[in-house]
Amino acid sequence: MKTEPNSDGYRTITNAIVRLPFARLPVQGLMNLMVFSAHFAREFAESLRIARELHPEHIGLRQMAEGELATDNLQYEDYTRAGDHADFL
Repeated sequence: MKTEPNSDGYRTITNAIVRLPFARLPVQGLMNLMVFSAHFAREFAESLRIARELHPEHIGLRQMAEGELATDNLQYEDYTRAGDHADFL
């Protein structure tokens, strides 16, 4: 089993997401996007927690969990708490 993180794979996906034309979505489309995002963020966080329990030695999973489940870069208006993206959404 490979335990070294792939540092470039996620950047390609992240860059593709950033380039999506969110500003052109109508209000209902943005609302739908937020509902879907909240749901999938919750599923992702739970899956990552389970993966960490099953593979505590995996470096990539540990680093991902540190960055995704305890991040302090979530801010919107007066919300600035550390946590995971699902809680933020």
